[in-house]
Amino acid sequence: MAILKRATLGVVKCEMRWIFTKELYCNSLVLKRAWNILMNLFKTSIASIFLFGVACFCSFMATHDVAENPSNLSDTTGVPAVMTYVAILLCIGFVAVLMASLGVLISTRIATASYKFKVIVFLLFNSLLVMTSLLGILILSGYTLDTFFSVLGGAIYVMVIALVVISVPRNV
Repeated sequence: MAILKRATLGVVKCEMRWIFTKELYCNSLVLKRAWNILMNLFKTSIASIFLFGVACFCSFMATHDVAENPSNLSDTTGVPAVMTYVAILLCIGFVAVLMASLGVLISTRIATASYKFKVIVFLLFNSLLVMTSLLGILILSGYTLDTFFSVLGGAIYVMVIALVVISVPRNV
């Protein structure tokens, strides 16, 4: 009788372990499928957010060694104007990245909404990213276009604008 109890307990434990691992496997497949759907739908938006961060870094690297007073290099008092503009750009860029990220999250929730509503939400949350990219291009081209990071940052800002335009929702 004791052998029979141990055998049935072993079977129950084995079945429970199999059910538990099967359930975990099913849950991981559901999460993996949801992640793949999210990445397929919003990979250009996520790429534009990432590239915007890289462009902001290039903006900072292009302007970190600018002289305070370009007409008098021995004058080292104060903060260069371009550094002030880049600091403002970084602050606005942080808000733009937060809004664009929030827009991606909201777009996952409104996948079944009407086309016009999806476009309005997209424009509302991504317009600041485009305007901040335009401001970054203006700052880099106006002050520090002679450095490698400035040219690279300007090209990446253009890529961000292109990716945002490409990722506008389409009427399917």
